Amino acid sequence: MASTIDRILAHEPQAIAWTRQAAPDYVRYAEDAFEVMCNAVIGYSGSAMLFRATWVHARKSAGLAVLSALRQHRVENGQNLRQLIEMTSLFGFVAIHPEITGGWGKANATGEEIRASNEEYRVNAINWLKTQHPDVSAGLKFFKDHINSNLAHGTILNTGHVYDYAESDASDQRFFDVPMVDDVKLSMFMTGRTIATALALLVLVEPKSSIVTNPKLRGEVLELEQRAMGLHEDLDAIYGKD
Repeated sequence: MASTIDRILAHEPQAIAWTRQAAPDYVRYAEDAFEVMCNAVIGYSGSAMLFRATWVHARKSAGLAVLSALRQHRVENGQNLRQLIEMTSLFGFVAIHPEITGGWGKANATGEEIRASNEEYRVNAINWLKTQHPDVSAGLKFFKDHINSNLAHGTILNTGHVYDYAESDASDQRFFDVPMVDDVKLSMFMTGRTIATALALLVLVEPKSSIVTNPKLRGEVLELEQRAMGLHEDLDAIYGKD
């Protein structure tokens, strides 16, 4: 007899197939943005340990955001996007500040020193992004504010993603979110747009860093920006301009 997890895994291909059919342009946009990210960095001309670590984490978060949107897990999608947003400011900051400071740079640092250093990096990265790249900072903040207001916390409103109040008996065993085309479009758009914003920051910091990026990256980021404009117009018609 199949376990609950086995049944969930067996249903995933159906959920993904529905998403791809329901919002093909949005799915392609998010998947293409992630593909660009996976091929964005091709090497290094010097030491870049902290960048490499934060970039890998950012890329993983981006991939999980795409996968969770494909599976119709909207809250999980938002939480992964929040990780990507926070890691974007970090990878940008350490790309041009590669020196390892504070507790991270001490051979016998205490746990308290490492935690303090961790927080210092986080705060410095946020402040650096606001000062040096305010447009990128504002774009990331827009999406993070949406996530914080709608997806980051357990609320009655969020139960509506997975529990269909109009068909309550059928929802008692639901694991995947209620299929809703407009919500899928929004999740995919936010995912692709956040990844594209992270890539735009990478383009900006590369000249001041030891990172070597794909020669096609700048053009690919511009193409993603152009595609986003058309999708945004469609979303405006659905949700209204914001």
